[in-house]
Amino acid sequence: MNALLARLDEAADCALETAGPGHLAYIPGSGLYSAALAEFYNRAVNRYGGLASVAPDLAALEESVIRWMARDVCGLPEGSGGLLTSGGSMATFSATVAARHDKLGEELAGGTVYTTAFAHHSVAKAARLAGIRAAHIRTVPHTPDLRMDPEAAAAMIRSDRHAGLRPFLLVATAGTTDTGTVDPLPQLADLARREDVWFHIDAAYGGFFRLTARGSERLAGFEEADSITLDPHKTLFMPRDGDPLDQGVGQVE
Repeated sequence: MNALLARLDEAADCALETAGPGHLAYIPGSGLYSAALAEFYNRAVNRYGGLASVAPDLAALEESVIRWMARDVCGLPEGSGGLLTSGGSMATFSATVAARHDKLGEELAGGTVYTTAFAHHSVAKAARLAGIRAAHIRTVPHTPDLRMDPEAAAAMIRSDRHAGLRPFLLVATAGTTDTGTVDPLPQLADLARREDVWFHIDAAYGGFFRLTARGSERLAGFEEADSITLDPHKTLFMPRDGDPLDQGVGQVE
C-alpha cells in the first residue's frame, strides 16, 4: 500500500496544480477535506441510492440538494426540480432533449438552436445528439464585450421562422469558459418568451456565484430560465472525474 500511494503522489505532483496563484488555465479547483471524506464514506458503505424504495433517506437527501439548487441558488419557482448527471455536458444534453420534446414534439424537421461562439462546445454537441441538423445550430453575433447580442438573436429567429424553420432553443452562458463573460440574461429571457422558444442557461462555470451578493446581482435572470446547468466541481470544488455532481435544474410545469 505504501508503494502504491507513493506512486500516486508522484503522479499527482506531475499534474497541474489548479489552486496555485499563477494558474490561469482550466477551471476546477483543488479538493476539499469534507468532500474527500464524503467520497470515502460513500465508497465504504457502497449503498445503491438510485431508488427511494431501497434507500429512502438517501433519495430524500438527493432531492433536498436539488431543491436547494433550484430554488435557493437559481431562484426558480416552487415545484422546480432537476437531475444529478455525470457532468455538465450530460446536463446540457438533458435540457436540450427536454426543450425538443416541449417545443418540437415528435417532428424534429426544421428545429433550430441559437447560441454564441463563446458557448461551451457541449451546447452544439448536445443539439447534434438530440437530432438537430448542424446547419440549424446558429451562432449569434456578440457585442464588443463578448456577450450575446439580443437584437441579433431576435433578427435571426425571425428570419429563420420566416424561412420555414422552427426556432425552439436559445442557449445563454452565465460565465463563459474563455473569459467568464455573462450573457444579458434578462433581455434574452424576454426574447425567449416573445418568440416562444425554450430558454436554457449554461451556468456550469458561474452559477454558484449567485450565493454571493455581487454574483446574485450579476446573474439576474436565472428566475426566468426553463432550464439551467450547474457544476459544483467548479465553484464549489466538489470531486470530479465521473462523479454525479453536475446538475441540470429547471422549472417543472
